[in-house]
Amino acid sequence: LVRQQGAALRGADVGQARRMSAELNGLAGLYEGQLVQEAGRPDHQVLLHTDTYVGQACAELLAEWLRTRGFTVELQTTPGLATRSLEDFQSAMGELAPIIQGLTSSWAAKGAEVVFNLTGGFKSVQGFLQALGMLYADRCVYLFEAPQSELLVIPRLPLRTVPEESMPAHLDVIRR
Repeated sequence: LVRQQGAALRGADVGQARRMSAELNGLAGLYEGQLVQEAGRPDHQVLLHTDTYVGQACAELLAEWLRTRGFTVELQTTPGLATRSLEDFQSAMGELAPIIQGLTSSWAAKGAEVVFNLTGGFKSVQGFLQALGMLYADRCVYLFEAPQSELLVIPRLPLRTVPEESMPAHLDVIRR
């Protein structure tokens, strides 16, 4: 099935890819339907995937499709990021928080706009990323599945925090 869907995606144009993948549909919404990396615009995509064979395989297919269109793509996961076990999932979320903080801080320090695309994926992960995104991202975006949906944009919370200091000090609470 992975090989079959991979072959179908490799031959897909943007419209077909949008129908095949919620994540690509969200990115297409963010890029106003134009999923080709523009020259001089060094966008970097980080695809967070579950710690499962299917999650990794899907992320690799999406990364390959985006790379053929000029995007720089990085795959990211953390051990236990799956729904097999509540304990493993909670631990994975706790491990993911400092990874997200590090990624977003590093890109923000370079002057990049940090956008979380929350279209697709598991609802349990989306909720967690929405909370982190309202602290670390410049904005979060979401695209509903209905045809002709408009991109829902959720801005960063208007708070002044020092997450680099508060996150490590309260990691146990965040993990819970």
